[in-house]
Formats: sequence, C-alpha cells, structure tokens
Amino acid sequence: MSNQFMISKKQTEALGETMNNFAKLSSKDYRSNYNREFSYKALDWADMDEMDIVNILNTESSINRGQAESERLSDFESKTKTVIFILDKIKDIVNEMQTKFLHKNSRDVMRSSQMLGVAAKNKLDQIITLCNTRSNNGDYVMSGSAVKTKPFDENSIEYKGSTSNLSLVSIGEINVRGDNKFIKNILDSFQRIALHDKSSWSNEEVYDLLNESFKGIIELKEETAILLSEINLLSKNNLLKNNDLLNQHAAKASQSDLEFFRKRSIYENSYQTTLGLIKKGEELFNKRNMY
Repeated sequence: MSNQFMISKKQTEALGETMNNFAKLSSKDYRSNYNREFSYKALDWADMDEMDIVNILNTESSINRGQAESERLSDFESKTKTVIFILDKIKDIVNEMQTKFLHKNSRDVMRSSQMLGVAAKNKLDQIITLCNTRSNNGDYVMSGSAVKTKPFDENSIEYKGSTSNLSLVSIGEINVRGDNKFIKNILDSFQRIALHDKSSWSNEEVYDLLNESFKGIIELKEETAILLSEINLLSKNNLLKNNDLLNQHAAKASQSDLEFFRKRSIYENSYQTTLGLIKKGEELFNKRNMY
C-alpha cells in the first residue's frame, strides 16, 4: 500500500510538473504592442538567445516609428492637397473677376460699378471661406503653424494665423498662408471693389494688381505641387520599408508559433500519458483493496 501510495504520489507530481510547464509555456505568449495579429510565443524568455529578443524588439520599434511616420506623411499630404485645392479655386475666382473687368459696360459706368461691387463682395466671401478650410483632421491649413487658429473671421480680411509656415521635419514646409502677399492683395482688391473705394485706386490699378496676384497664385500652386510629389515619394518609400519589416516580423512570429505548437504537443502528450498512468494505478490500487 505504501509502495502504491508512493507511485501515485510520484505520478501526481509528474502530472503537476507537466501542467506547470504547459501553463508556463502558455503564459509566455509575448504579443507586440503595435499589432495584435503577430505574436512571439516564447517557450521561456530565459531560453531565448539575447540577440533574438533584441532583434524582435528592434523590429517592432522600427515598425512603430515607420507607422508614425506614415501617419505624419499622410496628414501633411492631406494638408498640401487642401492648399492646392484652395489655390486652384482662388485662381478661378480671380480669373472670373478679371473677365468682369474686361467686359464692364463703359456706357453705364454706375450700373457696371455696382455689379462689380456685388460680384466682388460675393467672391470675397468665397475666398475667406476657402482660406478657412480645414484638412481631414480638422486643422486649418492657411494659418501657418497655428493649425488650430481660424485664419479669418467671417466678413473680415484681417489675418489671425501664425506668421511662420506649417512644416514637417525632414520634408519641408507649405509656403502658403492667409497673409501671403498675393492672397492679401486679392482680398484687399476685392474689398475695395465691393465698397466702391476709388479714392486711391483706379480700376486699371486694381486689374493690374489682380493680374499680378493671379500669376503669383499659379506660382504658389506649382511650388506646393512639387512639395506634394516629394511627400508622395517619401510615403511610397516608407510604405515599402514598413511592408518589408512587417514581412520579417510575420515570418519570425510564424516560426515562433510553429515551435510553440510543437512544444505544446509534447506537453499535452506527456499530460495524457501521465493521466493514463495515474488512472491505471488507481484502478490497480482499488482492486487490491477489495481483496
């Protein structure tokens, strides 16, 4: 009876050790912070080569930085596209006003001036609304670095934003703000036309200033388009690099999973074997006690 008790005790201890090992194995499921799809199921961190652990952590750190960079590039790209859209619309508005100047009715100066004034007020409001446009994340793109500040109040051409450009380290800056010389001249010209203020400006002078500003807006748009192409190139290179890191990460995690399931199979077999031995021992012990 004593021998049977000792055998049963040893088998129970073996079962306990097997289960402890299996529990330890399961608890060593190392999951990365950035993406729950990938995991490193280490048998025991103490059993892993130090360089393996360092490489895993370095890979994850690089992926985190790459994803953060992708988000910054995407945000800057959105702002740049929005600025190009605004400049394109302003260009169209100025061009339309230039056409109205050229076709004003010289035989009815008063009526023609009034019509121009109404059109200028309408276009002025449109440009202010455009300059107050926000990007996808809600930032004002025409306020320079003060992205949370509305550049213009409604019905006012007084600029409220920053005097420094919106920039992104290692990429560049958007050289367009609501206080840009060309935009400022357009707003001022439209306001003078809307108010019929001819005390210091003639129609010809206003037209010439709008023409100069029109050309300036085109130049700003071209500069911003070049910046956008640079951002797109950086985004493409960053995406390729991130995908490469993700593939490496997935491959390592996959190899880790294979080893995990192989080891788990060994522990499960050991568990079933030990459990079977204990049951047989208990049956034999119970039979002997019956006699």
